[in-house]
Amino acid sequence: MKTMKVEKDLKSKEAEVMQLKKQVNELAKENQCQQTRINELETACKPLENEQIHCDEMATRNIEHLQNILKDGKKTAADEYKKLSPKQDSLQERVQENDLKFKSLQHSMEELQKENATVLAKLNEVRKENEKLSKELHCYKKADQGNIETDMKIKECERDLDRKKSKLVYIVKVDLPTGY
Repeated sequence: MKTMKVEKDLKSKEAEVMQLKKQVNELAKENQCQQTRINELETACKPLENEQIHCDEMATRNIEHLQNILKDGKKTAADEYKKLSPKQDSLQERVQENDLKFKSLQHSMEELQKENATVLAKLNEVRKENEKLSKELHCYKKADQGNIETDMKIKECERDLDRKKSKLVYIVKVDLPTGY
């Protein structure tokens, strides 16, 4: 009866362990997907950073060019400013757009990192639970093995008892004069 209960507990613990292993695998997959997405976002940010650097360099060159023109006195600053102003405005708009995109990507990346941290925490909890259940399962298996050994000893004793019963000989003493 105890063996059946132990076997039942053992099976339920094995089922729990399998369920936890499935959860660990699912969380690991989700973690891997999120890490891939983070890497993609980081990769997407790099061209924006490079373009912003390029825009900053262009703005610096334009300013230097205007300063050189003013120094040389060959052209009026107003004419050059009119030529370069649309370019400067366009570059500033691109810088602002890239800043917005960059901030959006950073925000997405931060959220994914938070989700990833949550998933990692859950994964660690599930792993701890899995270790705990594995230890319990090991204890149940040891107890079950002890019950099996005890059952075997009981059966062995019963066989020895049966053998001894078959060897018993009844000795009858008859008293001849009385007939008993």
